[in-house]
Amino acid sequence: MTTTPDPDTVAYAPSLTQEQVLLLQAHHEAGHAVIAIHHGLEVTSLELLPRTEDHGGWSIGGITYVTYFPHEAHQFALQGAAGELAALKWLDEQGLHSEETIAAATADHDRDDVIQLLTRDGIQISWPQVRDRAQTQVDALWSQISAVAHAAAENGRLTGAQINRLLAPTA
Repeated sequence: MTTTPDPDTVAYAPSLTQEQVLLLQAHHEAGHAVIAIHHGLEVTSLELLPRTEDHGGWSIGGITYVTYFPHEAHQFALQGAAGELAALKWLDEQGLHSEETIAAATADHDRDDVIQLLTRDGIQISWPQVRDRAQTQVDALWSQISAVAHAAAENGRLTGAQINRLLAPTA
């Protein structure tokens, strides 16, 4: 089953430039994709979706399509937690951590979507434990997450095959 959640949306943070918000969202989506692939889950695509708002402002959404099967529930939960953690790590590295930017990076919807999907299949998880494991993996795979994020920011969309090529070791 390929999950098709609503696109993640990063709220506009006035202290961030449009390019910074794009990179924040790109790191969020790359966190999902890299951790998913690391655990053998199929990633169909990663997409960044800039939007112009009615009030003249803008926001950037994103979505990463990951195939889910109940027997891969724990791996799926890890990739779900990894998006927000990757965005927060990027903010830290850029020296952009503030209440406003943390709010822009927060992705409670990812937690809620994962828990709802797993609960539907009778699977219970501890989200704090999932986050802890995902944080360790985001830290360990940071260079890959960053590489995918920068490619996504440049291209707007990456297929699963393109992401896998970016993650392949170079000879």
